[in-house]
Amino acid sequence: MKKILLLVIILFLHISNANTNINENVLDYCIKNKYTYCLLINFSEPTSTKRMKLYDIKNNKIVYSCKCAHGNGKGNKIEANINSFSNKIGSNKSSLGKYRIGRKRILYNFKGIDISMFKIPCYELYGLDSSNNNAYKRGILLHADPLLSDLPFPISTIHSFGCFSISYSSFRKLSKYIDNNKVLIFAYYNKK
Repeated sequence: MKKILLLVIILFLHISNANTNINENVLDYCIKNKYTYCLLINFSEPTSTKRMKLYDIKNNKIVYSCKCAHGNGKGNKIEANINSFSNKIGSNKSSLGKYRIGRKRILYNFKGIDISMFKIPCYELYGLDSSNNNAYKRGILLHADPLLSDLPFPISTIHSFGCFSISYSSFRKLSKYIDNNKVLIFAYYNKK
């Protein structure tokens, strides 16, 4: 009976883990480095879906999800070219991989334009993989965007030049977790 119960628990955990789409290597990295949460961004999902998910590592569950824009290198299409990513400075594309979240601040300047009146909150990001190690140099951020909403429509990628752009309400909710815990970001793309 104990063996059957153990088998059921292992099967449940495997299915539960599969539904979160957390890579075993990323999960091991989070546990080894004492992360409390992992913010998963599945770029293979359309921008109209809640493809950014906050995964509670200890309790093995998603605790929050929201929409997220990403850069397509052009900044003028409703739906990004979701299978094109780059770590190159000036590409305006998102990068895949693990990110460490840095300091929280207000975004005062965007490509030489003073945007301080919008008081856009953001977190600086540092790429931890060869696929995203230029993130800080590129100015890649997790930031709120005044033009994004939580409505179930595609997000225009004109609002992202490689950053993780989310609505203000989503930023406020995620900040409560990020400000009080160690959170890793993991951006990935599942080939179909």
